[in-house]
Amino acid sequence: MPQEGLMLQLDTSEHLWIPSLGKKLQLILLIDDATNKLLDGQFVVSDSTLENMKLLDGLFRQKGLPFCIYLDKDSKFKTSRYEGIHYNLKGQPYPETQIKRVLSELGITVIYAGSPQAKGRIERDFQTLQDRLINELRLHNITTISEANHYLKEEFIPKWDKKFAPEPKDKTLAYRPIPENINLNDILCIKEKRTVYADNTISYKNNKYQILADPFRASYAKAEVEVYEHLDGKISIAYKQRKLKYRKIMTLKRQKESSLEEILLKGDISILQKR
Repeated sequence: MPQEGLMLQLDTSEHLWIPSLGKKLQLILLIDDATNKLLDGQFVVSDSTLENMKLLDGLFRQKGLPFCIYLDKDSKFKTSRYEGIHYNLKGQPYPETQIKRVLSELGITVIYAGSPQAKGRIERDFQTLQDRLINELRLHNITTISEANHYLKEEFIPKWDKKFAPEPKDKTLAYRPIPENINLNDILCIKEKRTVYADNTISYKNNKYQILADPFRASYAKAEVEVYEHLDGKISIAYKQRKLKYRKIMTLKRQKESSLEEILLKGDISILQKR
């Protein structure tokens, strides 16, 4: 691409990035196609949808919105499951992935790579990083994920961009400013629909939430609402994009799981033997 911000590439590499940890980590990376700049990166234990969203969130807030993003066909980015019979009977397409939905809502075009070879630039970067970055982490006695992320962002990426990022053909940045009417917190999140029960509650991830009465409706029973799971772990419940007040109810199943987790963390196996 001729301009920075026209197309970004997002990908992940699983590798033994910090050998002293004895386990592989995931490095999620964002690069610019025009300049080969490492825009941002993050070492994580799990290459999850939320972790990818966090990286995108940071970039969008710092630089703005790119024109398009180049992705592989991983299940986080492209629905790879066969459509169920209920979708076929209704003539409906299978739902988009959460990340595809985010990019669509922000007006960012998605281009899918047809093969691993098609992502040659970022794959070559990962190969270089697996040599150069690992050696630098070892040289600086970095042994934790938090230390590695700090070094990556504050030290390594600036050095990389200074040495390996060529000037684009057109130096005008192509990033678009975030429109004032857009709240990134309500877009860069997990969104799932729920039908409200007769007692004005919904269930989400083994927890039950009581929707409280408001001036608009006394009850939302049988209404379809949307649960937003935000990047900070908090949730919102919305009806037609209007936020609702609610209170959380801990379910019995969740209470049992929490109790078991506490026992295992304390290592008091005798309590389990008594049960």
